[in-house]
Amino acid sequence: MGWMQRLCQTYDNMEGTDAFSDSEHPLAPIGFTVINPILHVILTEEGSFAYATRFEKDVRVQVIPSDPDAEARTGISPHPLCEQLKYVAGDLTTGASAYFNAYITKLSDWCEQPAAPSQLKLLCNYLMRKSLIHDMQKSGFMVDIRKDAEKFVCFSIQSYECQEQALWRREDIRESWLNRLSGRMGGRALCYVEGALLPTLRKHPPLSGKAKLISAKDGKTAFQYKGRFEDASQALAVSFDASIKAHNALIWLLKRQGFERYGLKVVAWATNGCPIPSPAEDDGLDMLAGLDRCPDTFEAYGSALRDAAVGFARQLDAWKPEAVNRVVILGLEAATTGRMSINYYQEMPGGEYVQRLMRWYDGCKWEVRRLEGPVESRRMVQRVWTPTPLEIATAVLGKQASDIAQKDRLSEKSATKLMRQLRLRLLKCTVEATPLPRDIVLNAIRRASAPRGFTDGNGRWLENEWRISLSVACALIRMEQVDNGEEGTGLKLNEDNHDRSYLYGRLLAIADKAEYDAMDKDKDRSAARQTNAIRYMQIFQQRPFDTWMKLHTLMLPYLSKLPDKGGYYQWLIGQVEVLFGEEERESRRPLDGKYLQGYYCQRQALFTKKEVVKGANPHDNSQG
Repeated sequence: MGWMQRLCQTYDNMEGTDAFSDSEHPLAPIGFTVINPILHVILTEEGSFAYATRFEKDVRVQVIPSDPDAEARTGISPHPLCEQLKYVAGDLTTGASAYFNAYITKLSDWCEQPAAPSQLKLLCNYLMRKSLIHDMQKSGFMVDIRKDAEKFVCFSIQSYECQEQALWRREDIRESWLNRLSGRMGGRALCYVEGALLPTLRKHPPLSGKAKLISAKDGKTAFQYKGRFEDASQALAVSFDASIKAHNALIWLLKRQGFERYGLKVVAWATNGCPIPSPAEDDGLDMLAGLDRCPDTFEAYGSALRDAAVGFARQLDAWKPEAVNRVVILGLEAATTGRMSINYYQEMPGGEYVQRLMRWYDGCKWEVRRLEGPVESRRMVQRVWTPTPLEIATAVLGKQASDIAQKDRLSEKSATKLMRQLRLRLLKCTVEATPLPRDIVLNAIRRASAPRGFTDGNGRWLENEWRISLSVACALIRMEQVDNGEEGTGLKLNEDNHDRSYLYGRLLAIADKAEYDAMDKDKDRSAARQTNAIRYMQIFQQRPFDTWMKLHTLMLPYLSKLPDKGGYYQWLIGQVEVLFGEEERESRRPLDGKYLQGYYCQRQALFTKKEVVKGANPHDNSQG
């Protein structure tokens, strides 16, 4: 039960902070829950109806009294004070209402407790008149019984000074509810979380919808526990306090800083309460580095990340130093509509978490194209960056699968399951510093090596999408190199690199750039026509020597159109070919991922103005 212990520890560490009074995502105290009420009914001090209104959107988060039965309900089990309209309105339907009867019984029982606040009794007496709907309609308040029946209602008392006193916020009512709740606790047992004899809880609250992390069947089925136990409490016993603390803390953390997509919930938190970057969110790097703009070189990017890591580590240590400084990462998945399972759990010291994040961000980086800016004026920019999990998933599984998964609300389609599985695997690489799985890298290489597959419904080539996929593949290849203890390939063209795949990638880039330069600028480039190098890229990766011979032949007519640059490209090809090892150039082996890095770096160098090529005359006007 380590995850529950850490959640209880986090809950206790939040005492004395503004977490419980947060207007957007409040942490619910024991005996309370968070709702989004819609209707607000105000009574006079004499107990008559005054008026009704609707909550504004910015104040629809309220903390109300609650109990385990109400939070874990699958049938009729009302909250004691604020509830849905169908529970509190006795005149909602003709005849007796089971919802109203259950609610008024619980409220009446509370009013009979010693020292119950008079305002509570005033509300109970009014509701027992069964005139709420009639009074609302008579006052001119528009209420649609069919649509509003399941909307939460909160109650206030209007004082003689015309001030509204929200009943669910009154301290005397809160204290009265906690006293009643503690007096109804069941028998004591050994709590598996606290390690002490405490009142236990049998019905644990759900985490999302009706899905529960801790649950047991009713025990009426024969051989329910298959001979291992006589009842559910022998398998697990959790105290009321521990369960409520853990569930309220987890719900608060998920809403405040959790990732929820593809049927997967991931949340990372520090037990001392310090805000930390999420390893799953697509904007986790922004939270970590705090950079407005990303540096445009590997060195500047790495330096900025290290500076941000140092600052974050200091902040983590300084935040509530008396509390235990640990980072917990929890992954959840709804196995069924009523069951929630933990599919990932990891905890570590805060400093180690920072180091592992830095290893990932600094290792898996490349120049990545992104759309940035306001929606109405977004533009494509290219900077050194670490691809987001979404960008990696799109590069590995394809944009179609990514789009299907993001639109799948039920998280049932095969593409969604693949996306969920891939996210978990990337989470392990980020948090546990495990090597990047080989199949992920190979799939990214395979898709980046097939640019002709990046087309829209009309068959038009989507060059931007392909180049994003190419950048992400290069970043993953670089991360794999770091995992293998190598120095990852950099963005700057390495003219001393004798790797066969890297050299063939350079040749492919030269052929691509030469044909690009010879294109009709008004016709071919505007239509995003693919060069021969792009069209033959997939087969080039499989059979580089034979394909290069063909590409070189197809390139000659284009070189003749470039009197100023044709000779330079021929000379550059010769400079690359002499770097091949003996028999390496004519080998029939397929190329590995380094050819994409060689292609990218050479192409970037060729697009750089006034390029000075090693071994060439820097004053030669045919360059660049």
